[in-house]
Amino acid sequence: MKAMITLLVLLSSQAAFSRQYIQCGEADSWNRMVVNLNNTQSTLFMTNGVHLPDEDRISQLRDLSPVSSDEFSTIYQAEDENTIERVIIPSEFIGVYANSFYTVLEITKKSNGYTATIEYSCFSALYED
Repeated sequence: MKAMITLLVLLSSQAAFSRQYIQCGEADSWNRMVVNLNNTQSTLFMTNGVHLPDEDRISQLRDLSPVSSDEFSTIYQAEDENTIERVIIPSEFIGVYANSFYTVLEITKKSNGYTATIEYSCFSALYED
């Protein structure tokens, strides 16, 4: 019985939310970023704007992996043969609804090591799937 209660407590604490959706926009730009935090199935979607015709729109969907977390920031990363994208989210906004906060996207080109740092204004929502 004690083991059953412990299991129920663990399951209910893990089920508080199953997915966090973070939508972000870059100031003075149509660039958008959507971060979907979902345990081992987290993703990063980036686009230069849905207002553009299909032939002009650039978009990417990447798998995200957690890199590190401390009291200040939580970092997720997507990587391919050419680039590394790191999403840096203030830890206080992980697992909570928030109307306004800032994240940083760092994009590093592997060929030359150049890193661009872009600040995004974001909001987040929690979902139980």
